[in-house]
Amino acid sequence: VFAFFYAPIVVLCVFSFNDSNAVGNWNGFTLDWYSDLFANDNIQSSIWVSVKVCVVSTLISVVLGTAGALALERFRWWGQKAFDAVLYLP
Repeated sequence: VFAFFYAPIVVLCVFSFNDSNAVGNWNGFTLDWYSDLFANDNIQSSIWVSVKVCVVSTLISVVLGTAGALALERFRWWGQKAFDAVLYLP
């Protein structure tokens, strides 16, 4: 099952270093596609926006998840057993 999901990603990674424009023809190794990619200002700005969103969302989720876990463990409230049962479902 994992090969079904990861094989296309591996193939894309390998062929991203291909010198040819066609996917099926291997003409040699090149990094030209990556130099063109990182030379584009729009791509660079979108990468930085993605990194900023990633950092902010990670910080928020860690803080909220930790606070929620502490609140669920330390305090008792009405409906907690039902909530725990739903939480532990697969």
